Amino acid sequence: MAIFILSFIIGIIAVIIVSFILDKQKRTRKLFFAFCAPFIGFYTLYICAFIGSTIISQTKGIDIGIGDTWYVPLNNSYKLLFIDILDYGSISDKNTGEIFLSDISEIEQRNDLILGKMSSDEYFLFNTETRELSKFESEKGLTSSSGNQKLSLKNVYDFYSERKSEARGYWFYLIGILSLLFSIGHLWIVNDIILFFSFSKRLIKLK
Repeated sequence: MAIFILSFIIGIIAVIIVSFILDKQKRTRKLFFAFCAPFIGFYTLYICAFIGSTIISQTKGIDIGIGDTWYVPLNNSYKLLFIDILDYGSISDKNTGEIFLSDISEIEQRNDLILGKMSSDEYFLFNTETRELSKFESEKGLTSSSGNQKLSLKNVYDFYSERKSEARGYWFYLIGILSLLFSIGHLWIVNDIILFFSFSKRLIKLK
């Protein structure tokens, strides 16, 4: 809907501009293309970007960016999952959908180990290989159980954003560039088709 409204506004503005700068003989075809171009360009860009994002999502195991669920991969077929809100996350099995732990506010990953803090101020240690989950009442308890290594907990949404950015890598920008080029190419083809039919009509009239 937003694309339609934006395209309509730009199309009206383009029609007004073209009507002032061209004479009446050349204006009809140009007015039609000026109004349609934003719709063609924006919707082509959107469809190409959507298809590309879907492919990346399926390949990299990340969400597509729309809807009410967001997720990024963790080790051993697990993922960090958000449903409806991005304040607290959950650890879920990618294959079965089973949720092992929810209400996570801070998180850190060390290979197969997932460490973190919950909204209840409890701390946890989850081994994605053995599926063993341990909970602690204090940060000190978690630190001692994870080899006395200093914790580097991150806000769960910041962790999600960084992991998603790493997973997408340069593919995100490549899809954007390809979608833009395809959109421009589509506009070029439509313009050529309009020119062809306009030229054909002129030949018919001359005959």
